[in-house]
Amino acid sequence: MTQNRRRLPYRVIYNQDCTNLFAVTKDCMTSTHVDRMVDEVAEGGADLMLINPQAMRANYPSRVWQTFWDGYTPGDRSFFGNVPADTIPRREHMVQQMKRLADQGIDYVAHSLARCRQQGIAGGVSVRMNDSHDTPYGQSNMLTDFYLEHPNYHLPLPYRPSGPYTTVTVLDYRRTEVRDHFLALIRELVVEYEPEVLELDFLRFPGVFPEGQGAAYAQVLSDFVGEVASLIHGNAQPVHLLVRLPSTPALAVDLGLDAPTWVAEGWVDAISVGGQFCTSWQSDLSGYRRWVGDRCTVYAHADSAAAWPDGIEPPTSHRSTTSEWVMGTNPDLLRGFAAACYAQGADGIYVFNFFTTREWRKGDPSFTTLGELASPEQLRGSQRTHLLANAGTLRRNPNADPPTQLPLVVETRQARSLSLLAAAGDAGETAELGVVVQTQTDVKARDFLAHLNGCSLGRASQVAPVTDAQDAERVREITFTVRATMLRDGRNDIAFRNDGNAVTLVAIRLRVN
Repeated sequence: MTQNRRRLPYRVIYNQDCTNLFAVTKDCMTSTHVDRMVDEVAEGGADLMLINPQAMRANYPSRVWQTFWDGYTPGDRSFFGNVPADTIPRREHMVQQMKRLADQGIDYVAHSLARCRQQGIAGGVSVRMNDSHDTPYGQSNMLTDFYLEHPNYHLPLPYRPSGPYTTVTVLDYRRTEVRDHFLALIRELVVEYEPEVLELDFLRFPGVFPEGQGAAYAQVLSDFVGEVASLIHGNAQPVHLLVRLPSTPALAVDLGLDAPTWVAEGWVDAISVGGQFCTSWQSDLSGYRRWVGDRCTVYAHADSAAAWPDGIEPPTSHRSTTSEWVMGTNPDLLRGFAAACYAQGADGIYVFNFFTTREWRKGDPSFTTLGELASPEQLRGSQRTHLLANAGTLRRNPNADPPTQLPLVVETRQARSLSLLAAAGDAGETAELGVVVQTQTDVKARDFLAHLNGCSLGRASQVAPVTDAQDAERVREITFTVRATMLRDGRNDIAFRNDGNAVTLVAIRLRVN
């Protein structure tokens, strides 16, 4: 039955995952550490903080789900299964920290939500609807008895070409037992913890039905979302429902995520749109707005990584990423992402995995930038970088990421065109277009010509190495001077001509000062 629901009033949403605080805190965990976690987000300017209570296991003393520390005995390495040995010390530290907090009688989720209220921001919970970290190992401290004892509930998702997550094995939502398993957790969180917002995160990991069959089973998932909506509508304390979706409506349809029905029925108040493993700079926000209508708040979500361009990010570990490609430590990227999303009609900005710079040893993220993301007007006059790049070969997920324009080979005497999402500039701003290429030979500025929105930028002004690239000898940035008034809201058309040796275009950075 359709109900009248309110759109979410929040501009900036911050998602805190289930493990980071416990992993990076070196001192013995106390409630003070939880308070600080919330305080830096509130003081930074976010107005809704989502607390993630689980992966496959819960990080709080749940009565209905297995906890991270269930079955743990100090010194028992068998608890961690067959994961790489060098990861066990960090894993054990994380589990010990969770257990320490619970042993002090402190409920992590309850305490976090209470602190949000004390700090004057809204507090919510974000439930990962199919988190499958560590499933490729087969045995791990991240896996549950529910998962291990029911292999007939498993559903492989083969979407990564290499690396430790070649095939994750998610749970099959066609099974009533699986849906009931998640409903039990949601019921506990809604009834006993009374969050202001409940998020259903369908991007950890994206897939609940057999690959390619999502549309055929969409009604099964709609019935499930309807059950969740009935639960929160009947709760004593009103709860808003937010769902996290892939970057385009077509991908949502492929996964069986029928957002228009959920909104039309009055079940869902807001959606958040983006990629899985890195920020999606090409999310179809305007398409989502047409798809779900005006009754629903639409957020664009940024991930910790701005992009993973091939040839720039070393393939072995995202922890080696430099600040040039990390959203949390590069305020210009955050501003550029937010300004472009508002120009497409987004109602607000959502940051995911913002805190991971601490895990990557890149320092504290720029929490003070969060408040800037609330004002489209302020962002238009700010220093910002608009980016066109992709998730890279190792981290691209076709179930969540839009079709990629890059990498793009530009042969000798060839012109190629692309589009970049940005916000319009004004006469008081200056700008430059940086075209990042891989090349086997020397390149010269005079060999390259570019157009922006039908206006000639002339020949490139300079060519310089990209110093943070994996192979700095092969990666160059070709720079063009731009009049900021050439920029427009939404899609900006770029034509790039190469009169020299062949290059492979891997990223475009449009910097507005």
